[in-house]
Amino acid sequence: MPPEYDPGHYTILVLGASVAQQIAVNFNYQKTTFPPETNLVFYLEDYLNSNWISPNGKPFRVINAAVPGSHQPVNFIAAGLFADLADEVISIEGFNEHYGVGRRDRLETPSVLWRQLALPTVSPFKYFLFRKLNGIFNLPKSNILTYSSVYFALSNLFNEFKASSEQESHKALTAFPIYPEDFSKEKREKAFLESYKKYVKLTNNILRDQKKNYTLFIQPSPLYGKKLTNEEIVLAGADLSERKANYLKITEALKSLKDQVDIESLEDIFE
Repeated sequence: MPPEYDPGHYTILVLGASVAQQIAVNFNYQKTTFPPETNLVFYLEDYLNSNWISPNGKPFRVINAAVPGSHQPVNFIAAGLFADLADEVISIEGFNEHYGVGRRDRLETPSVLWRQLALPTVSPFKYFLFRKLNGIFNLPKSNILTYSSVYFALSNLFNEFKASSEQESHKALTAFPIYPEDFSKEKREKAFLESYKKYVKLTNNILRDQKKNYTLFIQPSPLYGKKLTNEEIVLAGADLSERKANYLKITEALKSLKDQVDIESLEDIFE
């Protein structure tokens, strides 16, 4: 992160979560994540400088302020912290937020990743090890490994540890407000969506006050517009209809702000 605004560049600040980060970070990072033959390496700064001329005629510079595993109001906070470094701000969001629709957690409650890292007994190394093991010991039932008695025993032990960790995580979050028990699911959904729209508008207001160009891109998802193959349905391991409905509620909430915020939808990418 540069210490101050650089007039020698046209600087774009990128907000969002993991998808936004993957296009905002440099090639060296991405090449350690995606093998070149996958054609998944894409660096926004390089693409812009190779194909476009910036509004001020200076080279483009992209600053990554995206935080993997996060959701609003993290973008709102990042805009307040770093907008003075940029000429333009873009956010790619709307997917991680859909997980919270209808739940008792408020939008301001940190995502699962940050809950785990916030625990004093869980180091970042232990957390990411936990994530890797979670993938190994929660394979689809179609995987041949699941028929192994050794796998079955280790999987049970891991899931007992996981349940214990989640209980500790829940205790650590007692300071975060949740919706009251007598709040119906419909009320929770409405309150959550209104909170989301509030932070989008606040983000826009901060940037407008600083005379920064701002565009919000609705993050696309295979939940919408993509017909899943039988193999993908097995790998998903669950009925995705509710998640699809929640994702569409998020996108509709964002589209309702188009008269106030520059919002572009990328939903049709998977069609």
